[in-house]
Amino acid sequence: MASLIKDIKGNFDARLEELKEDLLRQLRRQIKEDEVKKEQDSKLRLFMDIGLDISMRNLEDMTLRKMRDHNTVSESDNYESQVDEFDRRFHSTLSSSALDHLRHSRYRDRANDKAHQHRKSESARNNVDKLLKYLNENGPVSQRKLVEEYTNFLWGKDEIRRKR
Repeated sequence: MASLIKDIKGNFDARLEELKEDLLRQLRRQIKEDEVKKEQDSKLRLFMDIGLDISMRNLEDMTLRKMRDHNTVSESDNYESQVDEFDRRFHSTLSSSALDHLRHSRYRDRANDKAHQHRKSESARNNVDKLLKYLNENGPVSQRKLVEEYTNFLWGKDEIRRKR
């Protein structure tokens, strides 16, 4: 009987060790997958932020254009004047908070800052570096080569000479 109990305990201890090792392998694999996902998420964040700002700006521009369709306000007037004139003359489904947001929106500035960066700015260089890293890992070769050609022209040692 003692030898049977000893065998059972030995089998139990061995199985327990196998389970511990299996659990550790699963945890290590999950940690690695989480690290990879976190890295991918940070790479895509730049593009998601730019896309959100540009999409919001486009939505605001379409809203302002519809207001101008009903307004006598000039497109050259500032956004606040356009919204004020519309709000003064018309009822709409837009809430006062949506109108106020449209009057003072920062999406236009943020989208423009991201879409029209100065080539000498550090943020432009950082964003292009992120783009290249992303394209090296995920993008089509033709697009990567085009971006590399542009960056070599912008920041490379290329000499620009006048044609004769």
